Amino acid sequence: MFKHPAILLAYFKYSIIPAIIASIPIVFFIKDSRYSQTWLLYVGDAIFLFSMIVVILLLSKKAHHNAATGSLLIAGHAITVFGIILICVITFILLLLFVPGLLHTGDTDKALKQTPTNMVYDKTHGMMFILFVNAIIGTFAAGSFASVIMSYGTKREQRGDKAEI
Repeated sequence: MFKHPAILLAYFKYSIIPAIIASIPIVFFIKDSRYSQTWLLYVGDAIFLFSMIVVILLLSKKAHHNAATGSLLIAGHAITVFGIILICVITFILLLLFVPGLLHTGDTDKALKQTPTNMVYDKTHGMMFILFVNAIIGTFAAGSFASVIMSYGTKREQRGDKAEI
């Protein structure tokens, strides 16, 4: 499938900074724990989008703005997947820190307030569900969008382009 499968792991280092920066609004959402503050999670997705744009620009500059479009697409999506994994791990660690009793039986001391009636109810009244669904779907949408737009936008000459993987 890939000529060099270990090269995908080389992109892991590019996903660390965007994942950490995108996780900052999650701290404020968990601390406030109100449903009306869900917009903070979308701010984190926007931060991830802009940091992915910067990362893909750095990767393109490293190849003198002549990297293959397919290679940038694969690199961008690999960085996005690693970013999703890191954001999920960071989110779980933040939940363990800020929500006492998360791993114990029964309800936790901190739960999401002002939730609609059709919300998924768990120990935190839907806060874990919202956090992890946003971490997976929102981050993937932002990272994929940045990958597609920037891989075609940074290429100077696209005629005769072939992906070398």
